[in-house]
Amino acid sequence: MKPEAIDNEMWDEIYGVYVKDKFNMNLRQYFEGENPAALQELTAVMMESARKGMWKASAEQLSDVAKLHTELVRDHGAACSGMVCDNVKLQQFISKNVDAQAAEQYKKQIRQVRQSQTVAQSDQKSVVMKREELNRGSMLRQTVSNIIVIIGVAAAAVLSVWMIRRRRHNRDME
Repeated sequence: MKPEAIDNEMWDEIYGVYVKDKFNMNLRQYFEGENPAALQELTAVMMESARKGMWKASAEQLSDVAKLHTELVRDHGAACSGMVCDNVKLQQFISKNVDAQAAEQYKKQIRQVRQSQTVAQSDQKSVVMKREELNRGSMLRQTVSNIIVIIGVAAAAVLSVWMIRRRRHNRDME
């Protein structure tokens, strides 16, 4: 993101609306019911923007955003977009802005999701390998089938030519 794309006022407004719910729209409850991963992603982007100096957030703002983020992860599991699970510096920054117990629980959740992703990816690779093996067998059957069809068509063409010549020959003999 370009630092000048969103100024500090805009970040403060995003914080006010989504974290502090300044319009009393119960946004946290809405997101938790509809898509908690979206709010996790938003809070992760806010923390990353602050970490990189694109948002000059106060200590209170950082604490509020980090607390919301870690609570969402605790209550709904880590959504683990590329923004969070693959960004150790961001994880550390978030952990630094919450109490020790929340930080430890947050790190544990991230580790669990990363481990399950690794297992799922290895399982997926074996499934893909099996599918490729099945596809090769299917391709071989299709190729053999196509060759049989081509031979059959060629034989029919040769037989037709032979029959036509034979009829002509018989007609000429009469």
